[in-house]
Amino acid sequence: MRSFGTVCFAVLSVLAAGCPPSDNQTPPPPPKLDNVRLVGRQVCGPFTAGPSTFAFTCSGLPTTEKTGWELTPAWMPSTSNPQRQHANRVAVLTVSGPTFTEIDLEIEREGGLANLPLTQVDPNLPGRPGEVGGTRQVGVAPPTTGPRRRGRST
Repeated sequence: MRSFGTVCFAVLSVLAAGCPPSDNQTPPPPPKLDNVRLVGRQVCGPFTAGPSTFAFTCSGLPTTEKTGWELTPAWMPSTSNPQRQHANRVAVLTVSGPTFTEIDLEIEREGGLANLPLTQVDPNLPGRPGEVGGTRQVGVAPPTTGPRRRGRST
């Protein structure tokens, strides 16, 4: 059993916006998870957090499959002062999709509770985005080949 404070789940709910394809058009490719930066590991197979068990395939990146990630160790030395410890709670996700793709990021909750939508904020403003758990914010980086979303998770 793992402590919820040391676990980060990257669950992406994605919705492709725009006009439905006509008979002679192929649908656009789905949004995908391009990159994950964190101190920890990808979770492959069953994963227990509290009363819930999740199962993840170990997809390589980029992927359109659901993936799980664990922040480990729970505490890390500070980069500015190695004698101090801080919680390991930062994850940066890079998500992309074709033009006009809407990406909906939510915190998935246990026990039948409704998911919590995340608010998009400018990551270039001071202190933005805040910690997802406390502020429900996700930074929106400037698009390159398609929309990109970036956020920190706790």
